[in-house]
Amino acid sequence: MNQKNDKESNQDVFQELYELILEEAEGKKPTRKRPTQDKFDHTPDAIDFLENENLRLNKLNSFFGIKLENLKSNNQTQALIQRQEKELFATKAELVAKMDKEGSHLQKQMAFLWDKTFA
Repeated sequence: MNQKNDKESNQDVFQELYELILEEAEGKKPTRKRPTQDKFDHTPDAIDFLENENLRLNKLNSFFGIKLENLKSNNQTQALIQRQEKELFATKAELVAKMDKEGSHLQKQMAFLWDKTFA
């Protein structure tokens, strides 16, 4: 039954398109039919979908919009930042120690540039 209605609506669309093409070929200004009222009818399925979508978006808003109680009572942001800063400082110190060794790649490149510039 639904396929039959789809075929009829497709035929109507093609008929309107064919009439527009013929009117343009004859030099007439194309006339468009007004959309039928059934295009604007709201089915219960669409309303249910919109209500469910509204409920889902409200839940997401409340989840992301309100801080969790655990975060309010046990905020660890500053402690994590300090720990990361310590790790960064330790990594930089280790990197400098490796690059400062005699015979490291940095030392070789610096010696090459020194010799090339002032030799």
